[in-house]
Amino acid sequence: MKYFALVGNPNAGKTTLFNDLTGTSQHVGNWPGVTVEKKEGSLRQAYGGDAQVVDLPGVYSLNPHSIEEKVARTYIIDEKPDVIIDVVEATNLERNLFLTCQIAELGVPVVVALNMMDEAEKAGHRIDVEKLSELLGLPVVAITAVKGEGVAELVVVAKAHEVGHNSYRGPSIPRSQGDSQASEEEESANAAARYAYIEKVAASAVRKVADAGSRESIGKADAILTNKWVGIPIFLLIMFSMFHVTFSENFLFLQSLGLTAIPSPGVWLQSLAESGIAWFGSFLAPLFIEGSWAYGLVIDGVIGGVGSVLSFLPQIMVLFFFLTIFEDIGYMSRVAFIMDRVLRTFGLSGKSFLPMLMGFGCTVPAAMACRTMENEDDRKMTLFLVPFMSCGARAPIFLVFCAAFF
Repeated sequence: MKYFALVGNPNAGKTTLFNDLTGTSQHVGNWPGVTVEKKEGSLRQAYGGDAQVVDLPGVYSLNPHSIEEKVARTYIIDEKPDVIIDVVEATNLERNLFLTCQIAELGVPVVVALNMMDEAEKAGHRIDVEKLSELLGLPVVAITAVKGEGVAELVVVAKAHEVGHNSYRGPSIPRSQGDSQASEEEESANAAARYAYIEKVAASAVRKVADAGSRESIGKADAILTNKWVGIPIFLLIMFSMFHVTFSENFLFLQSLGLTAIPSPGVWLQSLAESGIAWFGSFLAPLFIEGSWAYGLVIDGVIGGVGSVLSFLPQIMVLFFFLTIFEDIGYMSRVAFIMDRVLRTFGLSGKSFLPMLMGFGCTVPAAMACRTMENEDDRKMTLFLVPFMSCGARAPIFLVFCAAFF
C-alpha cells in the first residue's frame, strides 16, 4: 500500500483535500512526543482505496525552527512516503513555491496540487499549468479541492509517480548544505537563490490580468487601514460598533435623548430566545407535579439550566457573523498586522488577537482558533489568556462573586 503525505502552507486548502481523499476514514491524534495534531486516513474507495494519506502540519518552510517544521521534515526524511502531495495555493504562488523547492531538494517524489484555481481566476491570475510543470520539473495538477475538481486526476498522477520521475530544475543546493545544517548566512543565501528561481518561474507561468483600478483601490485602503496613526483608531471604532450591535441594550442611543431605548439585534435575539425557552418550559410544566423530582429535573434542570446557556447563543452567532465577514474581506489579517507591535509588548503576536477577540463570544472556538498559530510559544500563551476574556456566560458568575464578596 502506498503512503501519500500532504504538505502545504497553512490555509492552502490541505485539510479540505485531505477530507475529500479520505472521507470519514480518518484517525486524529498527536505526533509522538509533541502536541501537534496528526491526521491519517485511508484513501476513499472512489479513488481506489489502496493508499494511506497522512496530513502533515501546515508549514511555510522545512527550516527546522518550529515544532511543526521539525515534524514535517523528520517524517519526509525518515518515513520516506511514496509520494509527497504539495498543496500550493494558486493565488499565492510565489510564497507557496518556497516550500515546494525545499521538498524537491530532498530528492523525494513530489506532485504539486495547484489548489484554489477558481479563486486565482477570479483574482485575474492565468496560470499555465503545463508551463509551470516544465519549469519546475515536477508534475503539476490543477485542482479546486472545495469543489472536488481535479482531485481524481491528482490521485492518478500520484499513484503513477515515482522517485526517478523527478527532474527538479531549481537551484542546486546539496542536502549536506541544506537549511537543516546551514549557518544563518548559508540559510539566507539558499533562500535568496530559491526566491530568485521562483520569481523567474512565476514570471513565465503566470499572467495577471486583474483590473489595475481594483488593485489601486486595495492599496489605498491598506494605506489607511494599516496606517500607524489612524489604523488603531479605525480598528477601535470598528470593534466598538461590532460589540455595540451585539451587546448593547440602547442600540441607537435613544435613551440618552430621553426616548425609549431600542435593543441591539444581538440583545433582541437573546430576549427572543429566552421567551421561547420560557414558553417551552411553561408548555411542559403541567405534565409534571410541581415540587416533584421529575419537575425539578426537567423544568428547573434541563430547560432552566440548559436554556440559560442557550440564551447566549444568539449573541455569539451575531458576534461570529461579523468576525466571519471581517475575515472574508481580509480585514482581520490587517488587524493582526497593526496589533502585532502592541501585543509583542506582552510576549504575543498579532495573530493572538483573533482568538482573544473570539473569547468574548465563546472560549471553546477561541481556543480552537489558536491551532492556526505557527509559533508554539505564542500559541500556548494565547491559550492561557483566552479564558480571561469575558464571554456572556461568565457575566452571571461575575455577578455571583460580586454579591458574595462585595
